[in-house]
Amino acid sequence: MIASYDANRWLWLATIEAAVQAEHSPKLRELMAASLGQGRTGLAAGLLGIPEDTVVGRAELGLGSVQLALMSGVLVQWLIDPGRAPDERMIADGILGLAAHITGGAGAASAEREDGGLDEVRPGLG
Repeated sequence: MIASYDANRWLWLATIEAAVQAEHSPKLRELMAASLGQGRTGLAAGLLGIPEDTVVGRAELGLGSVQLALMSGVLVQWLIDPGRAPDERMIADGILGLAAHITGGAGAASAEREDGGLDEVRPGLG
C-alpha cells in the first residue's frame, strides 16, 4: 500500500482534496461516507479472511476502522513529508508498542535507535 502512495500520488492527493470539498457538498460527503463504510468492511473482511457481507459485528468493523485510520494517517505523512514518513517496519513496531502500552506490557515491541541498535519499548517509558 505504501508503494502506491508514491506511484499514484495524484490519485491520493485527489482523495484528500475530495475530502476537503465534501465539507461543502452534502452529496459528495454522502458518497465518500459510503465509500468509507465499504472500505472498513472490505479491510476487516480481508484481514479476517471472511466474505464482506458477513462483517457485521462491532469488533469486526473496529478492525476495519483502525486499518483505515492507519492508512489515512500514513497517507498524509507520505504526501507531506515522504522522507520521514514511516515504513512498514516502523508502523508494525509502533502498533506492537501501542498494544504493549495498552495491555500493560504484553508483547513489548522493539524500536530502532538512530545508531541502528534496538531498544525495547516498555509501557509508559516511551
